[in-house]
Amino acid sequence: MIIPINNKYRLRGHELSWDVQKKSRLKNKETGEWEVSWTSILYYGTLEGAVNGLAHRMIRTAEAETIDEAVKAVENVCNTLSVALTPTFRTRLEPVLRVIQNEDIK
Repeated sequence: MIIPINNKYRLRGHELSWDVQKKSRLKNKETGEWEVSWTSILYYGTLEGAVNGLAHRMIRTAEAETIDEAVKAVENVCNTLSVALTPTFRTRLEPVLRVIQNEDIK
């Protein structure tokens, strides 16, 4: 299983672990063309550990030089992970749920 986070990181699940992977570009020795490569940089036993580890890494490597910039970096990391990890699928039940929710409001 691969969970894309942004254009720089992704999470890769294995049978017994989760890897945080970083995107890089390598030059193919045979063709001379640049190719995308994903390298595992952190390893965790749980998905929660991988998400937390990536969050900490993204915060530590942010280019913040002031407290305000650091706070914004933390907010950006939280937002990036929230968007990447929020399920985005639609079901045929969504219109029914909207009707039920509107009835609860009335």
